[in-house]
Order: sequence, then C-alpha cells, then structure tokens
Amino acid sequence: MANNKPYWVSTNPIKTIAEFYNKNEAKNKGSLLKVYFDAFSIGKVRFSFAECDANMKRLSNQKTDFYLDIDKALVLAEDITRNKLTKDILEEQKKNPKYTNPVRDFPSGVNAEKAKERGIRKDGKPECVRLKISASILKDCDVCIMYESGPGKMVENGLIAPDYSFSKAEKTIRIGAKWEEVRAMALQIKVQWQAYATSCAVMDAIAHEKFVRQQQKGNNKNAG
Repeated sequence: MANNKPYWVSTNPIKTIAEFYNKNEAKNKGSLLKVYFDAFSIGKVRFSFAECDANMKRLSNQKTDFYLDIDKALVLAEDITRNKLTKDILEEQKKNPKYTNPVRDFPSGVNAEKAKERGIRKDGKPECVRLKISASILKDCDVCIMYESGPGKMVENGLIAPDYSFSKAEKTIRIGAKWEEVRAMALQIKVQWQAYATSCAVMDAIAHEKFVRQQQKGNNKNAG
C-alpha cells in the first residue's frame, strides 16, 4: 500500500548537529556530548554534556549545557574545516607530548546574583563556565572537547574568570572524538545555520509583503 503521507511526516527530522559518545565498560562509566541547533533563535549553538554509565544511560543531575555564540561557533567551524585547529593541536603536542594545553577556550558564566537566585552557588560567587578544546589523551581519539565549571570572579572586561587553580574545576566532563567526527560537526554547524538564516530571510520577506498588501488594501478602502 502506498504511503500517502507528506514527506515531512514520514521522515525523521534532524534533531542534533552532532553526537559524541565515550564509554569505559570496565569502570561502568561514560560521557556524551550532543550539539543542538535549537538555540539558533537566540544566536547560539547548544553543547549538551552528560555523564553516563557504560550503557550510555545518563546519571541523574549530571547533565549540563554550554551555549556558544553563533559567531564564535562559525569561526570554530571554519578553523576545523580549514585544518587550522588541527595545526594548532599538533603544534601544542610538540611542546608537550604528554599533556597539551587547550588550543581553544571559550569563557562564559553566570553572575553572582543570578547564580544565587538559581541555586547554582551558595558562596556568593559567580559561576564560571568554559568550553575547551585540546588534543585527546585517549588512544582512539584525536580531539578532546571539554566542559568545565567552578567558582568565578568578575574581571575588568566584564567577563567571568575562573577563581580556582589549574585542573581544580568543580565539574569537568571530557569527550574524545576523531578528526572526521569533528569535521562533520563543523560542516553541520555551517550548513544548519545557513539554512536557518535563509529561512528567517524568507519569512521576513513574506511578512513584509503581507504588510505592504494590507497597507495597500487599507489605502484603497479609504480612497473609495
């Protein structure tokens, strides 16, 4: 029997830009990262991190999101597709083969007042949140995408800087990925944003045309 449903009913919609999974069955733990385009309307890309068991079942209260500004996400995507990120990571690995510093560090956070209101912190400090990218220490991965959070402090430029020593964040979730996976993510960020921007432009044009027609109709009615 033929399927008479419209294609958009019978086709599963794309829900994520990319998904990454790491697991350690011996220790019965894992981690995952899903990158979403559902924050495009506020000009951001959502990186959703979570800690899981070896079956990739999310542990309670171990999910957290990082919202990266779209302009920064697009620059990152361009760096990945043009192999600039690859070069930066390889250069950093030459300096320190055992442990490399992040080659990308995106700061964010919540000010002290909102952190208290939302119950994020009880010490009166801002919450510092960072998205970092470095070389991966996992044998079968090339890149590490890391979420990090902890107490913060306000600095002169209005940003929230970490108020904790190196590697002493209160919460850290790391995801290892292969180069081809990261490149696929970068391409999807650019393609999905272009599609979103185009759809917004089309809807704006339609709305403007409708507004003009309504004005003309009103003018003709008044003239009659």
